[in-house]
Amino acid sequence: TQGKAGFYARYGASLDEDSSWKLSAQGRHAEPSKQAASGAYAEDRLNTAAVDMRFDKKLGGGSDLALWGNAMTSNLGDSMTLDLSSLNSLVIVPVTSKQRDSSQTIAGRYRWLSDAGIESSLQMSAQASSLEVEGFLKEERRTYDLDYQGRYAFSAHDVIWGLSHRTTSDSYTTNPLILSFNPREFTQRSTGIFLQDEWTLIPETLQFGMGARWDSTNLGGNTFAPNATLMWTPTRSDTLWAKYAQAPRLPSRAEQNVTILNAVRPAQAPIPVPIVMRTTGDGSLTAEKMEGVELGYRSQLSTTFNVDVTAYRYRYTDIVGGKAGSQDFVFFPLFIVQNVSLCNVGKGWINGAELATDWLITPAWRVQLSYTWTRIAMDDSSNPIVQGAGNNDEVGTPRHYGSLRSQWNLSATQQFDAWVRGSAGYDRVNAPYTNLVRIPGYVTLDLRYAHRLNKDLELAITGRNLVGAHRTEFISDYIPSVPVEIAPSLLLSARWRF
Repeated sequence: TQGKAGFYARYGASLDEDSSWKLSAQGRHAEPSKQAASGAYAEDRLNTAAVDMRFDKKLGGGSDLALWGNAMTSNLGDSMTLDLSSLNSLVIVPVTSKQRDSSQTIAGRYRWLSDAGIESSLQMSAQASSLEVEGFLKEERRTYDLDYQGRYAFSAHDVIWGLSHRTTSDSYTTNPLILSFNPREFTQRSTGIFLQDEWTLIPETLQFGMGARWDSTNLGGNTFAPNATLMWTPTRSDTLWAKYAQAPRLPSRAEQNVTILNAVRPAQAPIPVPIVMRTTGDGSLTAEKMEGVELGYRSQLSTTFNVDVTAYRYRYTDIVGGKAGSQDFVFFPLFIVQNVSLCNVGKGWINGAELATDWLITPAWRVQLSYTWTRIAMDDSSNPIVQGAGNNDEVGTPRHYGSLRSQWNLSATQQFDAWVRGSAGYDRVNAPYTNLVRIPGYVTLDLRYAHRLNKDLELAITGRNLVGAHRTEFISDYIPSVPVEIAPSLLLSARWRF
């Protein structure tokens, strides 16, 4: 009922008892959504297509070979509420743009078992991809990956180690009045090694795991990420675990080397003219860092009911943020360009808890309940840009999210599923402006009825977002896309196996 359609087909066969192949193709089409503010049709018409192939062969002696490849193309429209056609004009109106994506990948993996009992895997891949956002940028990229992994179990230890290398080269063509990259072409090289040991201290009762990963890249420097896990299973139906880990997030090219006009602060006292934010990365960013602990408990309370509870606390440092620089005055019309340089300045906490239950009420009826609570608390900062971004982060994520799913096999040929889900509301920066917009919370319902006509053919009808008014679930805070609405819909689908 919303002009959405999808197609997927896969066919495979065995060449002999050790070799097989499969080929698949899929496509997707979606008519435009409706704009949340006006109800008029948006520009987000979507068309995608992809083909995949894979070949597998057992070579004997515990070794095998896999080769695969795929190609994808996608076309998507969008409307963005920012038109800076020149530095001498400032127009805040929707601008229609088209996005085109394509990629082609070939890859292979060889696995073997040595006489000493070491399991090894070597995987290589090459990808060519392109991305074009009409009127804004075009990216051409080549990526090569090499990955080795080994595993050896001895005594009470299960040791996994590996190394990887990636080379990715990009080239950008941009609208220099809106964004630019310096340098325009860049080759990023990343190399990493890791070691992980799962040590059984008491068989079937107590296990301790520890490991670390080291990475080096010419876009962000070196990172080190250790981890440790203690898992206690006092009974066959109960497990308690605790985990400590550090993890980095390396800066992207769009942070390190970009200059972009990405926000507008409307005229307001004491400054009676608009302010355009121009963000620049000078290549000096290092990795953001996370240090966290998690505690969990999992129990099989009965043969038909289990529960899983997790609590976590993460500390984030060196978060990429902005520092105010010089101001440029532009006339005809009059506005101010505020220069902002990207740097590692933010700090904060994320605390949360998750609950999941699974209840098999009857052999034909399963009910699953999940709930998530999340709270972000950023450190105060004397830097007004960092302080503002931290305040936005704190209110920009829903505190509560819940889900209740029911899967019911009415008979051997009929299935009826229901999914009730809901989210608390939150506040989001309205790009390209800097004001906050409230996204209300919601509760909605999805239903699905499927009927298998015979052992090969199944028909299904699905209703999505059947409860509640038309709503907005997301507003982009960086790319100024026009928000669209989520509306009720019906989908008819068929699956044929032969």
